[in-house]
Amino acid sequence: MAYSTAAKVRELLQGVLASNDTMIGNMITRADSIIDSKVGLKYSVPFATTPPVIETISTELAAYFVMRTLFTQDSQNKNEWITTFKECIKQLDMIAEGSMAVLDSAGAQLAFSGDPVTSDTKDYAPVFNMDEIENQGIDPDLTDDIADERD
Repeated sequence: MAYSTAAKVRELLQGVLASNDTMIGNMITRADSIIDSKVGLKYSVPFATTPPVIETISTELAAYFVMRTLFTQDSQNKNEWITTFKECIKQLDMIAEGSMAVLDSAGAQLAFSGDPVTSDTKDYAPVFNMDEIENQGIDPDLTDDIADERD
């Protein structure tokens, strides 16, 4: 299920002669794949029910891709759509890092899916650090714990 529709992209592009629904649908698919890639580690994607912020970002990104396809930018003209694109990517980065919440249409925050990626050595001092190479080494607690697991 797409996060936006051709009608919503056309509404955003009022006054601009956009191509057919197939072309807009392809741009929506492109936008949605970027969204899923950006937030897929935090949320189960594709979203079963599209959160409003995701719909907005999908529509904005798809409109950007339509505009980029229909018009070129030269040094004489300023393309405002690149600003929109950058804002959408910034919002997706904030969602992915957890500093921006994703809310459903009722205003409830969506839960993260899965566990964050962690290291099995996260509770031990790192082997490699900023110290001189001769002062780097494996945390003795780690080697003791490995030995205890073998016993």
